[in-house]
Amino acid sequence: MGPFWRCRRLLVLTALMFGVAVGIASFALATGGRGRSLHTEDGFVLDFGDDGDIVTTAPAGFSLRDFAAKSEFVRPEGALQTGPDGSLRRVATAGALGLQLTASYRAVGAAIRIDGEIQDLTGKDRAVTVHFAYPVDAVGWQWHDDQRSARTIEPGQQYGAFAERGAGSTGTASRWPLACVSGPNDGVVIGAPLNLPRLWRFGYDAKARELYAEVDLGLTPETRKSPSRASFSLALYRSDPQWGFRSALERYYRLFPDCFTKRNAKEGIWMPFTDIETVQGFEDFGFQFKEGDNNVPFDQAHGIYSFVYVEPWSNWVRMPKEMPRTLDNAVNLAKERAKEGSHKDQATATSAIEGPDGRWAARIENQPWCDGAVICVNPNPAVPTQPAAVTQFQSLWGHVERAFERNPDLTGVYHDSFEMYLFPRALNYRREHFADVDTPLVFDSEGQLCQMVMFDMVDFARATAERMWPKGKMTFANGVPFETPWGAAWLDVMGTEFGGNASDDIMNYWRALCYQRPYLLLLNTDYNTFPAEGVVAYMKHAAAYGFFPSFFSHNASEDPYWQNPALYNRDRPIFRKYIPIISALSAAGWEPVSYARSSNPRVYVERFGNLPGPLHFTLFNDSDQAQEAKITFDLPHVKSGAKELLFRELIAAGGLRAEVAGGAASLHVIVQPRDVKVLRVE
Repeated sequence: MGPFWRCRRLLVLTALMFGVAVGIASFALATGGRGRSLHTEDGFVLDFGDDGDIVTTAPAGFSLRDFAAKSEFVRPEGALQTGPDGSLRRVATAGALGLQLTASYRAVGAAIRIDGEIQDLTGKDRAVTVHFAYPVDAVGWQWHDDQRSARTIEPGQQYGAFAERGAGSTGTASRWPLACVSGPNDGVVIGAPLNLPRLWRFGYDAKARELYAEVDLGLTPETRKSPSRASFSLALYRSDPQWGFRSALERYYRLFPDCFTKRNAKEGIWMPFTDIETVQGFEDFGFQFKEGDNNVPFDQAHGIYSFVYVEPWSNWVRMPKEMPRTLDNAVNLAKERAKEGSHKDQATATSAIEGPDGRWAARIENQPWCDGAVICVNPNPAVPTQPAAVTQFQSLWGHVERAFERNPDLTGVYHDSFEMYLFPRALNYRREHFADVDTPLVFDSEGQLCQMVMFDMVDFARATAERMWPKGKMTFANGVPFETPWGAAWLDVMGTEFGGNASDDIMNYWRALCYQRPYLLLLNTDYNTFPAEGVVAYMKHAAAYGFFPSFFSHNASEDPYWQNPALYNRDRPIFRKYIPIISALSAAGWEPVSYARSSNPRVYVERFGNLPGPLHFTLFNDSDQAQEAKITFDLPHVKSGAKELLFRELIAAGGLRAEVAGGAASLHVIVQPRDVKVLRVE
């Protein structure tokens, strides 16, 4: 084992192997000597000194910073106590900063769970960064960007996967809910629960030799549910170094299973708006997820899921042709319509987000569905009501309830433009919206408190899911995820409209955050110039990841593909060939640890299914030239006790035999440019 698993005074267990499943809380608590320790099922040890600090060969644990005051990071001081359930709890104060940290540590299966709360002691607005460090001498190891890509950690360098957010101490946040480093014999992961959105940064600092988690939190007495306080949670656990980020994902899914529950019993493609009954021979295309409720009886009679449409964050303001296109005119028009009794504009008046200058966030738009402007609106259910007016959440939820009154058999709620069309890095400074929030506030580059509107979208999705799931209903969203992972905890079906150019990086991101839930693609292109060969290529690319491909229109509105029989009848045989194969992959379920390795980095391998059920592998050539590769399978995980390994090639309709030697099997393949092979273990 690597040195970071050792405590100063506790011998680390070396006989335990990787791969122990995360389950019910189980830990050993060592006392006596100079402190206490937590042990996980698989031998990870976290040791504490009498002063409450984590004991390692370098400074570890929590430090706090007052961002607005530009303070240094300060380590809070406080004693460690043992709780009645065996957890360890510490209340620590950074007196110079006027901050108090409460942290609870417990071993949960194969992970250390850390639940914390930061509290202001001054009664003022505070912009606070909480930093948690776990020392790991990982120079020369691998930093994992995703399940496909890794970089060698160089001395003195910083590693992370960050997106610009326009908020917090750096203006960035992690795209992933976890970070992983691995060496020849060890791997360690730090992350946060997917259902608790926070402005996190997870990374590795090769100068400080630490794996870290850093969260930005805004504190104010005005947040009534948690005045001057904000909470956060972390998990620290091992990963199998053979599989790096893939092992980190596998164990993350086991740690937080409620965030990845698959609720759909049927697989298939996305239909945007068009009444499926109007599509000739609709049975051939595999429709399963219907955006819209224009023919629910037909959808239900044919086992198709149908969802009522909402776009939570927007008010599209149609402006008269003669009105000059200015933001002031658009906002004033919405305010006038609100006074006249317009329901959606009243919701905007209560819920529009405001910039630091108090002006509503809006932009001029000329789209097929609206010539005028769009105003960014806060859909959080915590927005307070005002006399004789509704909030955006109340307005949307009234729409949903009326839809279910008309059609009780609706499958659930569809969120449009979840992240794709939302105002980039939108922040809300409207203080009346702060009062009843569940997700903590953030702060801007000046330390001024605000809400991240992306988190308001997540809170809307959470409230929707909490109303849908107990009734056996589902949630479905478009334009998610791209840079923010947290909404995925509350969405049963995810997908996106796109222009056809999706990199392996984003495809991996979608696959990992969905886990085994369906991911749906909706292509917007000029179908008059889109040939059948392009349809085949699209199907193959989607199949490599187990995604469902469908079509919309050239501008996401007009002349939709599914209302052009000449197009879809041309492509009917392609759908009949590929959609059943993709459905089999999706039903089997993607698994991050593939138990198969490609000798050629341009030939990607993914696994779908678990023994003893059907097992599938996809081999995708992500290049413009034919690629030869040797695929090596871990035989015990692919076909236990087998003396031979046979595959059925589902697209080419042939058979393949792997060479078996010892506990491995190898298959030599040539994969054509941008081609995919789908193999089923026989």
